[in-house]
Amino acid sequence: MYAGNTIWSAAVLLFLLMDPIAIPMIAGPSVLSMLILMTQGSPANPFSLVLSLVIAWIMSFIILLVAPVLIKVLKQRGLIALER
Repeated sequence: MYAGNTIWSAAVLLFLLMDPIAIPMIAGPSVLSMLILMTQGSPANPFSLVLSLVIAWIMSFIILLVAPVLIKVLKQRGLIALER
């Protein structure tokens, strides 16, 4: 595989794909910030932290699941307004 003038091995590409940077894209930066603050406040209750992360994932899943319908309803102008 080639990336510019560099030959990348499959192991290097797999390592790059498993980067933890993908976690904020799933959970969202605000959720991760909230979890960090909650951990500092009460580290003895991990259930509420995991529950809040799972709820954020479920909400993100629902939004992504409904996205094709939203695209049809909002059309081009609505999507531009939503992005702003």
